[in-house]
Amino acid sequence: MAFQIVLQEGLLHVQLSGTLSRADLDHLASAIEKLEAPALPVPDRIIDLTRVTETAIDSADVLAIAERRKQRRFPNSFRTALVAGRPIGKGYARMFQVLNDHPQITIEVFSDRETALRWLAQ
Repeated sequence: MAFQIVLQEGLLHVQLSGTLSRADLDHLASAIEKLEAPALPVPDRIIDLTRVTETAIDSADVLAIAERRKQRRFPNSFRTALVAGRPIGKGYARMFQVLNDHPQITIEVFSDRETALRWLAQ
């Protein structure tokens, strides 16, 4: 899997593409954590899964990433918009949303980027 992370106008934009594996999820989480560490405030983010073509993950992998996030404490609350167009992507996005019950992170799942950006702008 390839990913690109850009911080633009106070919003973290993450674009994923290709095949998504557990190792990819771990690498992505580490990259995001490095960007979050010095950030004040921690930015809202949009994570776009629409270019993911295959998934090689299961519910245990999603749970592990959610648990990793729950261990962190942030200087502020923030929102995450997950954009998933295909049913499999939406399923994993919803699973992550349900499993990640971190009190500082609000997660919503969207079918398109424009709606997600409007939600983040509110």
